[in-house]
Amino acid sequence: MTSYNYSNSTLFEIKNDALRYTLAGWYMFVVLSSVLGDTTILYASMKYRAFNLNKVIVTFIQHVAVCDLVLSVIGVLPIGVSTVIGGDGWDMGRFCNYTRVYVSYYCYPAGTLLICGLTITKLLMLKYPLR
Repeated sequence: MTSYNYSNSTLFEIKNDALRYTLAGWYMFVVLSSVLGDTTILYASMKYRAFNLNKVIVTFIQHVAVCDLVLSVIGVLPIGVSTVIGGDGWDMGRFCNYTRVYVSYYCYPAGTLLICGLTITKLLMLKYPLR
């Protein structure tokens, strides 16, 4: 049986600290921009009703924002933290690893299907405008 070493130093070939911190900074930028953008979308659409669109379209936009928020916090944030730590592999623990994998398994297809539903809703609204 073959054993693989999935540490950040060997898998991504990040051997110097400057490159590792640059990649970790990129991960943190992605998480920060996603959290700020998605919470702004959710807050503006729920509290102020800022989107002057059909309720179905706004609901799809809110659900896409929630999926993106969950994926960025549970999927990208632990990878960024593990890259900063730079130890001998995944340093976040087995529970965090399983949670990240399973949440990603369900949220990626859900986000894709929500975007498909948003597109189909727009098409149906154009085809049947008065219904």
